[in-house]
Order: sequence, then structure tokens, then C-alpha cells
Amino acid sequence: MNLYLVLVLVSLFLLVVLLFDQCIGLVNRKLESRVQVEGFESPSSSHKTSKNKVESSQNISPVSSPESSDMSPTNKFEYDEDVELDEDNDDDKDEDNDEVEDISFMHEVENKDLYISDFYPSEKVRKMRSREDMWKYTQELDLFAQIIPKLKKGYLGIVNFDKRVAGIYHTDDLEKKKWTKLERDIPSKMVHPLFINYDKDRMLLGIFEDKHKHRHMYKKDCTSLDSEWVYLGVSPVVSFIYDEDGILLGLDTRGNIHKKTNSMLESEWEELVVNFDVVPMRQLLFDYQSGIMMGVGKDFRIYQKRYDDWIDSDWGEGTPKTLAGAVRYIFYDHDGLLVGLSRVGLVKKKDSFYLSDFEIYK
Repeated sequence: MNLYLVLVLVSLFLLVVLLFDQCIGLVNRKLESRVQVEGFESPSSSHKTSKNKVESSQNISPVSSPESSDMSPTNKFEYDEDVELDEDNDDDKDEDNDEVEDISFMHEVENKDLYISDFYPSEKVRKMRSREDMWKYTQELDLFAQIIPKLKKGYLGIVNFDKRVAGIYHTDDLEKKKWTKLERDIPSKMVHPLFINYDKDRMLLGIFEDKHKHRHMYKKDCTSLDSEWVYLGVSPVVSFIYDEDGILLGLDTRGNIHKKTNSMLESEWEELVVNFDVVPMRQLLFDYQSGIMMGVGKDFRIYQKRYDDWIDSDWGEGTPKTLAGAVRYIFYDHDGLLVGLSRVGLVKKKDSFYLSDFEIYK
């Protein structure tokens, strides 16, 4: 009788040890996943704590370079040299379930304010890291201010958070994270790019900032990306798109909408008086299929107009503000789906509905 009791107790003890070991393994995998996703802490992490370690700091004008802020961010860009960014998951039978559980926190809604400095390493950290390190992090963590598809194949991206790596780059594949700088990426006397887009004639347009933080618009003199930049004039806007009537629309640093007086690039910009409730925007674009205007707000949420007549239409519901859903810039990929630059790198929607969740780019 005593022998049976001993055997039962030993079995129970071994079962408890096994369950405890499995729990420890699950916790370790979740911690490793969070280390990979959280590339840096927020500017105010020393004052308060959040689940995603990204807190608010000094605001910066929409689409402007983080370096041009009057108050430098104080966030700490923590990077564990011993952790592989693309570390493989454990090959056990619960791998798929663990992966779903590990990334679920990326879709939790946040109530705190975000600023552009939350997306980039601070000036203090940039001084501690070499140019080679910062360029490595830029590629691995997708620290681009903007990415647009090329006309045929590949992508262009601009960097402006660190003057040592500032410029315009190109790649054939976003997943490979291997970028090459254009031969003639920045015009003479300009410090860094703020925004690029294609003109109606398929030549590249760009807004650049000089050392005095003045903005200027340039255009390539032919469709070749290696051609020279031609000066067009001072730019009051920091981003632009073509309206449906073929005239340029632009956003200033406050998020106000400006429009050229006519279709000529040399024409004057005029601030528009709008009939809708203003939601300050960082970026404007038109829906790939419906033609309805969309935008990225200064709160880093995506909005869409309720009707196709955008100047008389209010903005609809904004997307949830989550770790993966808060984006500084969006673009349509070659397959027509939205891609965004988030705090966890490149993210992409699985369908065309603008309120759907972003997933890690694959």
C-alpha cells in the first residue's frame, strides 16, 4: 500500500516539474519575440511605462526630418547585439500557436499620444553609434521616412533621421532589406530629402531641406533616376500628390492643404479653405480602386473620406492606434494592397479595406 502511495506521489511530482518547465519555455519565447520587435524605447520611457515601451516626446512637423526638431528626442535605442533580428522559432508542435500568441500584442489599442520621434532612435543614441551601425539598423528595422514603388520593378526609399545616412536609396525586394544609394540622390547644397513622388511625365519630383531648414522642390531632368536635379523653387509644403484635376495638392507642416493655382509646376501655392472638419494630416493619397481620398493623420492613424468629392466630404473613422497600425507613411504595393512604415518595421494589409489590421510584411 505504501509502495503505491509513493509511486503516485512521485508521478504527481514529475508532472508538476514538466508543466513548470513548459511554462518557463513559453515565457522565454515571448520575451525573445518582444526583444526582436521592440527596437527602441520611447522618449519618455524614463517618466512612465507602457506595454510597448513607446511613449510621447517633443512633437515634430509632419513628414519633416527628426533631425530638424527644436528639441531632440531623448528615447533610448536599445539593441541587444546577442539577439538575432530574424531568429528562428523553436521547432516544436506548438510553434504556430506560439507565434500567434507572441504577436497578438501588436494589435492592442493604445490610448497615448505618439510623435514622429517615437519611430526613430534619439540624437544621443545616434552619437553613440557609428554610421555603419545606423545604416545597418535603418535597413533591418525599416527606418525610412518614405518608400514608394518604382515605375516598373523595385522601390525607392528616403532616409532623413541621421545626416550620415540621409539620402535616396533603391532596392529590388523589400524583404531582402538590401538598399543601394542613388548616384545623384540629393541636389547640391541640400542636406536631406523630405518627400519624393513621380510627376505626370514619369520624372521624379522631390522636396529637400537645406542647412537653414528651408524647403525646396526639384525635378529630375529625365526619367532616369541617375539624371540631374532641376530646381523648381521654394516649397511651402512638405508632401504632395496630384488631385483628380491634374493639379498638385500639398500639405504644410501644420497639416493644412495647399494647391497649385494651375497645372504648371512653376505656379504659386495657395492654401485651401475647406468645408469639412479638419483632421491635421501628414500625408494624402487616393484609394487605388475607388479613387476616394485617404490620409495619414498627425496621430499616425489612417483616414478615408466618406465620399469621392473630397473637398466637401468629412473624414471617416480612423484606424485603431496599435503598435503595428500606427504608421508614419503608407503606399500601395505592386499588388494594390497598402503597405505602411510602423514602429515594428514594414507592415501590410491582407485586403483592400482600409480599417483592416496590418500584418508584418512578407
